[in-house]
Amino acid sequence: MRSPAGEDRLRAAFEREMVALAAQRGALAAKVAIVMELGFAAVDWLIAPSLDLFVRIQVYRVVTAALLLAGVFAYRLFGARLGYSLAFFIGVVVGTMVNLIIFHLGGYKAAYYAGHMLIFVGLGVLVPLRPRHCLGTFGIIYLSYAVPILLYDSIAEPSVFITNNTFLVATI
Repeated sequence: MRSPAGEDRLRAAFEREMVALAAQRGALAAKVAIVMELGFAAVDWLIAPSLDLFVRIQVYRVVTAALLLAGVFAYRLFGARLGYSLAFFIGVVVGTMVNLIIFHLGGYKAAYYAGHMLIFVGLGVLVPLRPRHCLGTFGIIYLSYAVPILLYDSIAEPSVFITNNTFLVATI
């Protein structure tokens, strides 16, 4: 029969391992996101309606990649002490960049809303997030997309907004 003290030690050791793994996988997610951010420039070229907007979006992407690189360096400095916060940082940084692009490319009608699904699935697969961390991070990303649209965008085609949001919420 196991002792309660032994089970507590085992749980604590497991929690330490999960936090360390979350930080390690968060750094990996940041590296993957950097490559994807820069790789999506070709898609931006096809979708951006003007050269000025294309350049602006590339600035967003470069700044995002730089912030993600800072996250990778933070992992090298602090390691497992970063825990789940690195995944949160990655999600919010990339989510903010996606929201900026959505704002410039048509608001609720922009196909770039699917970029949020890449964040949800990518972080959800790579980083062993607890349900509360997952819901917190993804909830903040989703709300930072939906609330400004509801407050400031005029939704002429509610079916598009509802369909996009149904897919986003289902992916969370």
